[in-house]
Amino acid sequence: MALIAAWLLGAVGLMSGGSIVAFYREDASELRQSLDRDEEHLLSEDERALLRERTERLNDVLERARRREFPLGVGTLVLGGAMVALAARSMSGREGARGALVQVTLARAALVAAAFLLTADVRAAEFAIANLVGYLSEGGMILQGLTCLLVVVALTRRGSRAFFRAAEDSIWER
Repeated sequence: MALIAAWLLGAVGLMSGGSIVAFYREDASELRQSLDRDEEHLLSEDERALLRERTERLNDVLERARRREFPLGVGTLVLGGAMVALAARSMSGREGARGALVQVTLARAALVAAAFLLTADVRAAEFAIANLVGYLSEGGMILQGLTCLLVVVALTRRGSRAFFRAAEDSIWER
């Protein structure tokens, strides 16, 4: 279960880091276009105007946060890819993959904590939009950080270490 959770956390990191990098590399109006589609779900013209206002605010906040958000996005992308690869290697019983996965997962937890502390303004602007259109956004970073720590605990337990040691030994016997 811990390896599957690590793989999924890595995939989420790849997607979220990639979307941050893509946002700063692409035209900023794409966020506006994607949120324009969400306007169809809103019934009143007042809600639509409020969504447009909050979207413009989010764009402004993201532009001001570029020097913080872009490096965090690249780090999330890289660590997410490493987690996917190392989780797959651990599932196949490769020697040393579990230890490397534990280290990368701890680095990902530290990155999530740093991002949580450094991007409060971005989270607030995203939450304002999420509240309006009904998306759940708050708490995602906390859940990812907690899951990273639980994966590390699961992979470093005595039974888990013995399991991986036995799996690594059996590969070399083949």
